[in-house]
Amino acid sequence: MRAWRVGALMGAVLMMTACGPFEGLVPHVRLKGALEAPSLAFRTVLINSYAFPTEQVVYTAVQSQAEHDALFARQAIPGPQPQPSPDFSKETGILAVFPSQYTGMIWGEITAVEERTDQVVVHTVIWEPNPGSTVTGDIGKPNHYVAIAKTTKPVTFAPTVRAFFSHQPANHARPSATPAS
Repeated sequence: MRAWRVGALMGAVLMMTACGPFEGLVPHVRLKGALEAPSLAFRTVLINSYAFPTEQVVYTAVQSQAEHDALFARQAIPGPQPQPSPDFSKETGILAVFPSQYTGMIWGEITAVEERTDQVVVHTVIWEPNPGSTVTGDIGKPNHYVAIAKTTKPVTFAPTVRAFFSHQPANHARPSATPAS
């Protein structure tokens, strides 16, 4: 009898989070976590949605100019040449190249870089147009490259959160590239 009640309760919770007034409750909780995680200071080196010649998805830390050059030579990102890079004498690069998207209206973003005792955890969000929005037919590959103060800790990535543009906080703005100081 008790197992039946637990199963019924779990089913009701799943139904409430999938439809009705609680629609998307679980993704909203994950989005809040990605947007409100304590973060190290970081600057955007590069953010765009150019097409890549490969379907490769990349989430990585970049510690040297040689790593940077090899990574970008493989990816062949269109744009300014040479590609902008962190100052590797005092910065670590963090690159998130998200999966291909079937609209140019989607963009990906590193929202927080959280330093923990034993690692650095990177939080990412893919922002999508609201249902019913007019979109383009481009195939884009959103990417965001940031620089943080030099670290030797391992860098890991939390699962990427997908959210609609309408879920952005009022004070949220798309990042733009900032030169090294």
